[in-house]
Amino acid sequence: MATETPPPPYVHASRRILPPQEDRKGEIRFRHPGYHGPILNHLLSLPRVDCQDVNDTVVYGIHHKTALTACQIIANNAFDTGYFALDQAGLHGVKVPLDGLLTEDQYFFIINGNHNYAVVPSFRDWRFPNEDIDRIWPNISNGPDIIGSKCCVSGIGYAINRAHLLPQEEQAWSEQNIMNDTTPAIDDINNIILLRKDLHKCFDDRWFAIVPKKDPEGSDLYVTHILSSSAAQMWPTYHNVVVNQLSIESKAYVFARFAWAILLRTKQFVTRNVARQVIRRYINDEGEFEYTDERASGPLLKQLYGGGGTRNATPLKRKSAPGDRDSDSWTSEIETDTDGSWPWEESMNRLDQSASDTVSDIGRALPEEVCKELAIAAAGVIAFQEKQELEY
Repeated sequence: MATETPPPPYVHASRRILPPQEDRKGEIRFRHPGYHGPILNHLLSLPRVDCQDVNDTVVYGIHHKTALTACQIIANNAFDTGYFALDQAGLHGVKVPLDGLLTEDQYFFIINGNHNYAVVPSFRDWRFPNEDIDRIWPNISNGPDIIGSKCCVSGIGYAINRAHLLPQEEQAWSEQNIMNDTTPAIDDINNIILLRKDLHKCFDDRWFAIVPKKDPEGSDLYVTHILSSSAAQMWPTYHNVVVNQLSIESKAYVFARFAWAILLRTKQFVTRNVARQVIRRYINDEGEFEYTDERASGPLLKQLYGGGGTRNATPLKRKSAPGDRDSDSWTSEIETDTDGSWPWEESMNRLDQSASDTVSDIGRALPEEVCKELAIAAAGVIAFQEKQELEY
């Protein structure tokens, strides 16, 4: 375990290239302790984009606070109770400082007293932590009253776009979550930064986000943090770069943008076609949004969140009582877009359902002996996949 002083942010590691990405060894995996097996408990992966020199050797990993905040958001804002451990039981908690580097191949995200905690399946099911935001992330130093004319990351003054921190498509979500004391407006200047066109595209594709890290003097800076292994070519230049043009009031939008980028990365976990404990948002009979912690079947989660795009299912109306679990108890709007993030997802989901789920789904239509044979075949596929996963 690396416990050394973390390197300064905004330093590009002397333009070193990322470690090899074959076999996905360039990523660190974060696992849910309530599920068994490296496929079913794989909650989130993040690339090793942070590094430090240890005895003249470059060690790659992930900024602890950034990874921890990501998992806390996924676990329904578990900012006070969530922590990383090296074991599934949570007995060996990580001792790395929050501004240090996580370097192990995997960690379990633990919540005290609740190994079967629910996850937030999409951004639109996530509730903004209005009461906690000021203690979760540090304040942003007050920036200029106008955003200027140059890219806030590259400093380039040509081919510039106005980019939204919280995307325009989430206007309704921002109003429902009352992110600020006044009703937030998507086109508010505090939600706007200038980005060069190619960086704007990468930002919208969730290749990077903006997070706080400390400089060598201990001051908090908001810097770029790369979230996708697909962004390896931009890493030497655009990781840990201080972001200009942010005002004090931008913090809520920056935090929401981070959650927006992170929650899509759990899509493989949510749509694995097995039952999950999830947080669901729905509209009650009075037209108000409510949140429920409930167990949803694999087919229902796949139906609601398996669209394959950047947008997520939004439950519009609950037809039955909150205690019901039937798949037809939701009227949902499933929106799709294309960003290429999950080209293999559909085939993986078809292969990853459990033997017991297979029997349950087909048992009403096929003879018992056929069900047993299919269940055995499904179990064999899962065993093969877990073996492949362990070889990584």
